[in-house]
Amino acid sequence: MARQRIRPWIARSSVQERLTTAGVIGGGQIGYDYMVSPSFLLGIEADVDGTLLKGSVLSIDGSNQHSSKLDAFGTVRGRVGFAQTNWLFYGTGGFAWSEGSVTRTQIATVAAVPPIPAPAGTVETTSNTRTGWAAGAGVEWGLTQNWTARVEYQQAADQQSDDERGAGRRELQVRRTGGRTVLMSKPVA
Repeated sequence: MARQRIRPWIARSSVQERLTTAGVIGGGQIGYDYMVSPSFLLGIEADVDGTLLKGSVLSIDGSNQHSSKLDAFGTVRGRVGFAQTNWLFYGTGGFAWSEGSVTRTQIATVAAVPPIPAPAGTVETTSNTRTGWAAGAGVEWGLTQNWTARVEYQQAADQQSDDERGAGRRELQVRRTGGRTVLMSKPVA
């Protein structure tokens, strides 16, 4: 069971306001590590998290509100580490994805460019899956041969730019603390 602290989704619209969401997340992780030598580790990990993360922000001029919801996110990453006694120091990086939506609610009527009025009460929602990259680092400590405790930081961002509805980029900053069970282990000769 891992405890995760996340600054999950920063949506930027054309007026560059920032939206930070808060909520609950939970998920799982699976992976495989191979000790190339007594001090050098190569591995692969995948994780998926479901969320109840939501947030909203009012535009600078007060004319509209952007609300975000992040439903799920995950990564598939390589891992390279250096082991010293019971400690493992590692870097990780690879593919990331996220599923979510942004809703824009027009509060006041304004003229758009080109002049197409956006009447008050207009609501637009865009939902999509975004893909991008993830990178991070961590420290893991071997409690026993089959149990470890670790602290990890990950940064992830999609590769899409702002869309026509101002949905913005999704950026994730994940801080994980927790432990894991090593199902099979074989000492390196």
